[in-house]
Amino acid sequence: MPYLSQGEDSGNRRPDCRLAGQQAATVCRGKKGEEQARNRATLSSLQAVEVLETREEPSEEENEKDGSGQACLASSHSLLYLKGALIPSLEYTDEHTGQARSRRWNRYWIRISSHAARSVDYPRGGSLVDRQDLVERVSGVSEFGFSRRWNVIMDEEYDVIVLGTGLKECILSGLLSVDRMKVLHMDRNDYYGGASASLTLNQLWQKFHGTDKPPASLGSTRDYNVDLIPKFMMANGTLVRVLIHTDVTKYLSFKAVDGSYVFKQGKVYKVPATDVEALKSPLMGLFEKRRARKFFIYVQDYEESEPKTHDGLDLRRVTAKELFAKFGLEENTIDFIGHALALHRDDAYLSQPAYETVLKVKLYAESLARFAGGSPYIYPLYGLGELPQAFARLSAVYGGTYMLAKPDCKVEFDEMGKAIGVTSEGETAKAKKIVCDPSYLPNKVKKVGKVVRAICIMSHPIPDTNDSQSVQIIVPQKQLGRKSDVYVFCCSFSHNVAPKGKYIAFVSTEAETDRPEEELRAGLRLLGPVDEQIIDVYDRYEPVNEESLDNCYISKSYDPTTHFETTIADVLQMYTRITGKELDLSVDLSAASAAEE
Repeated sequence: MPYLSQGEDSGNRRPDCRLAGQQAATVCRGKKGEEQARNRATLSSLQAVEVLETREEPSEEENEKDGSGQACLASSHSLLYLKGALIPSLEYTDEHTGQARSRRWNRYWIRISSHAARSVDYPRGGSLVDRQDLVERVSGVSEFGFSRRWNVIMDEEYDVIVLGTGLKECILSGLLSVDRMKVLHMDRNDYYGGASASLTLNQLWQKFHGTDKPPASLGSTRDYNVDLIPKFMMANGTLVRVLIHTDVTKYLSFKAVDGSYVFKQGKVYKVPATDVEALKSPLMGLFEKRRARKFFIYVQDYEESEPKTHDGLDLRRVTAKELFAKFGLEENTIDFIGHALALHRDDAYLSQPAYETVLKVKLYAESLARFAGGSPYIYPLYGLGELPQAFARLSAVYGGTYMLAKPDCKVEFDEMGKAIGVTSEGETAKAKKIVCDPSYLPNKVKKVGKVVRAICIMSHPIPDTNDSQSVQIIVPQKQLGRKSDVYVFCCSFSHNVAPKGKYIAFVSTEAETDRPEEELRAGLRLLGPVDEQIIDVYDRYEPVNEESLDNCYISKSYDPTTHFETTIADVLQMYTRITGKELDLSVDLSAASAAEE
């Protein structure tokens, strides 16, 4: 990553850290053990949005005793938690011994005061929850001065105000800022991510159990990054194209997911996605394998612009059901193609034109071939919480302004019912358009369903998945006599989201009864023994307002799927409605790569 350069003072070995914003910051470490030993970061603006600390990973005991850090901000407009970048290791040559060494980089949080430039002390190590009792320890206005006061920011007029820092909102904030719109991004929370945040174990226990004391047997809380909305990314999918289009890939590292499986008649099987895999798959009998192979060859060869590949079929008129019938595919085969490859959530697609289904299956196969792994999916190292922050960083680089911990964000309307701004703490920021999640405008959304999700911590991989360190299993609705699929998601220490030897599994579905936990039973049985289990149930909302009349653009709640295809579709549709144009995603997919083992 391009943020490190060697400092001038080699005697003290003070490495400089280049930050991602238009302004830079320098982090210097004093000699260990000195009374004044501390990391001092000077940030020139909110556009400098990451701080890197270069020292070896400290022990728990060292964290309690060793030093403190100090951040001096020249222009801080809100109470923020800035998350340091995570870099597994850095190869360098020791100046004194000449030997090659590898250094781990620390991850930590900095609490920043909310008005002018202040100095804030913080301890190294620990978690966000551990520091919430650190009310600003202010030492006065920094000698660097400050650019703007809080009320000046609130008094300005913006093209768009975005409320909530969930992934959808942060992607939109980044895209709109790149389009040179003037964006103000606000959140009632003092952290990024909203419903799509990643939590430490302490935070997870605080949220669901009301205590920040998880069982010691689970390991270090700092080694956990538990996604509240776990989802894998299709390697050639739309979200990856958005990441490349915005150059956000430079802020993130990804790793391929080990396996993709489907449930059939009480067992899990690897999902076949090509003609070769179809012939090897135990999912089908001999004759069905041949029929499936012909179908996959048809899909692989299909090009809309080349009629000779259509085999006389107009896929915009022929339904998916009719296409499957042409190849004589059995119901179980149709089931895994429609739900585990095309990723349809129910069987409504069967009566719709086959064109979209063929493109989805084609995308699955191409994504599978991308990294020659066991699945078509990739996943960020350290969890999905990195994604909202990366897009927030993008917005800041292009001039976006962020305000966290802003309570009671109230959308203001004129006499015609059009949104004209947002009021918080007695001050109003004006805007032409408002973008938000459903929680900010509850009177403009309707409940469309309920999601139930189990969060499970285990000490083993999911059985019958070839010891996969990360895996997705889809249980098609018909296999359980349901209307909705059941999704199983598992990741582990291989993606730096849990301690060595620990696995985090999620089982989710759309609740169809008043006993939602029981609906997860079939998925939970696939996991084997579980160390700890948490059940989360939340309502799912969709907007009902007329955007052209009220200037409010509201995202949909996250569905139970364990992939991003439906999520990013909602984002791009909102982007088009906000800007009146479609996002050009004709990008070079080779610009992004997955991390090596």
